[in-house]
This record gives sequence, structure tokens and C-alpha cells, in this order.
Amino acid sequence: MMMTLMLAQTTAQAGGDGTYLLWGLLLALAAVGLFVLELFVPTGGVLGLLVAAAVIASVVCFFRYDRTMGFVAIGGYCLLGPIAIVYAIRWWTNSWIGRRMILGGNDPSLNMPEEEAAHLSEEARAARLAALDGLVGAQGRAETTLRPVGFVSIQGRRIDAMAESGYIEAGRLVEVIEICDNQVKVRTVA
Repeated sequence: MMMTLMLAQTTAQAGGDGTYLLWGLLLALAAVGLFVLELFVPTGGVLGLLVAAAVIASVVCFFRYDRTMGFVAIGGYCLLGPIAIVYAIRWWTNSWIGRRMILGGNDPSLNMPEEEAAHLSEEARAARLAALDGLVGAQGRAETTLRPVGFVSIQGRRIDAMAESGYIEAGRLVEVIEICDNQVKVRTVA
């Protein structure tokens, strides 16, 4: 008789309360729903924090129900969570909202070997530097106030420039004196 009572007590403890199982399932569903909503509503990560809180609360509820269910929930979240994130990002980038939020463009260096892309980038940098070297001695106007950096207009091009020293007011006549590290240095013309 005593043995039967002891077995009945351990069985009742192992089964847990069914409300914890229900709450665990509801919180898991809430986490999934909030995760889907996070893809479409720009909340700055607030919904992501709510997803994390719902996941943690559901794991706690599953552990309160039964230790095995708690470990199953942790394993499920660890296995399915990263998979869900990867597929959500892949799907989101092709959705209507993802296409509106991600800038388009053709970058030819994405479809070529790394060495070729580096060579192409170096050629573009050298071409820009050669074009800027041709500006030494050219004159133009300061479009914005240079404190010490601003924009100047030289030969019809708007160029980011740096004052040789101090401050140059907008509208003043300037002359390119040097090109150093892709930076155009100018001084006022007296």
C-alpha cells in the first residue's frame, strides 16, 4: 500500500500542471507571431525583445510542466530558431517591403574573384587620383564654408575639399594647391 502511494506522488509530480503546458504553447505561438510581425513592422527591435521574452517565458512554463518538456523546448528553439531566422531573411529580402528597404544596384565586383575585384578597385582609385591630380592649379569657388572641409566648384564639378589653413567663406575664389590621399587642398586667391 505504501509503495502505491509513493508511486502516485511521483507520477503526479512528474506530470506537472496542464496550465503550464498551455501557457508554454501559447507563449511559443506568441513568439512566432511576434517574429513574423517583426519582419513587417519597423519597431527598432522592440518586437524582437518581446520575442525573446516570450521564448524565455515559454521555456520556463515548459520546465514548470515537466523537465523533459523544458529540454525539448530548448532543443526545439536552438534547432528551429536559426533556421527560421535564415529563411525569414531570405524571404524578407525578396518581399515587397524588403525590396523597398534594401537599395538596389549592380556591383560587378560581387560576381568575380577576389583578386580581380581588388585589381578593379585599385584601377578605379588610380583613375580618380589621376583625375584629381589634373586639378592642381585650377581655380573655382567655395560652394560652402570650408571649416576646414566643405565643397568647392571647380571646372563645373562639385568636389569635397579642405582649406589649407583656417576658414574659407562660401563664395570666395579658391585655387587647388595639392592633392594628398584623395583629398583636395585649396587656398583663397588674393
